[in-house]
Amino acid sequence: MTALASNGGSAAIVTARCNPFGHETGGPKHLMGGVYDASYEGPQKWHCENPAAVRARMMCERGHKGQVMSLCRSHAIEIQRRQSDLCPPCAWPEAAVQLNEAMNFVQREISALIQEGSAFINQGAIVRASEMQALTKQLEGYQERMTELYRSGVIQKNPLTLTEIS
Repeated sequence: MTALASNGGSAAIVTARCNPFGHETGGPKHLMGGVYDASYEGPQKWHCENPAAVRARMMCERGHKGQVMSLCRSHAIEIQRRQSDLCPPCAWPEAAVQLNEAMNFVQREISALIQEGSAFINQGAIVRASEMQALTKQLEGYQERMTELYRSGVIQKNPLTLTEIS
């Protein structure tokens, strides 16, 4: 991936660097296809020193397209081999994302009751048991709905293909 650039009258060749996870262009913006923002990336930041050899994007059979990436040959091979078994938009449609957020909220509420000592076992009985039961029932309902999204085909596990872009 080279291009000619004018440099005050003289020409220079510009070579793009391999950028598999977006660190060369300001960091990742669409972790897991946009399900998570960059704050979920974690503490390890690295970049590839190799020059880019291809421009490519991940695509699924249903037409979902990832971001265009400049990749060296080894990262193109690695990404197609190791990171291509799941299309995030197919696995995480908006209904699943919303249910997942609701489940996380209820789980945090349950944890808060337990951590603050509001829900504890006293002589074999759970204090604030009715609140814990209501939250548990709500969580189980969300889990059943998530399972139904999968069984009905709304949530799908479709593979991705790394497709070269000219």
